[in-house]
Amino acid sequence: MVALSRASAYAKERIVFNRPIGKNQAIQHPLAKNWMELEAAWLMTLSAAWQYDQGLPCGPAANAAKYLAGEAGFHACEQAVMTHGGFWLRQGISCRALLARIPDPAHCPDQPQLILSFIAEKVLGLPKSY
Repeated sequence: MVALSRASAYAKERIVFNRPIGKNQAIQHPLAKNWMELEAAWLMTLSAAWQYDQGLPCGPAANAAKYLAGEAGFHACEQAVMTHGGFWLRQGISCRALLARIPDPAHCPDQPQLILSFIAEKVLGLPKSY
């Protein structure tokens, strides 16, 4: 949420052609999508925690929460860097530093694929693929 907050604040204050860049849908829509992805990941996390607290099987929900949070966090940091454009270089603690701390799910191939295989097998009832 820090990356999204910084990007939103910057979009409100950065003026180009006498208007904030946040007035453009090309800036607004990706940030709105990031918010929805982060909220969905948080709700899945709460669902997994509730299932665990109730003594219910929570493996699918916990795996889904981990997958969604990783994807949403990375996308939010990536979009924050794009929203700032080259100006992130002038910021105190840059969004780029946040992005460097979150591994790109595509570059950690085992974990996302294992989670997807788990969901496919345990939730969808598909045959084991590995």
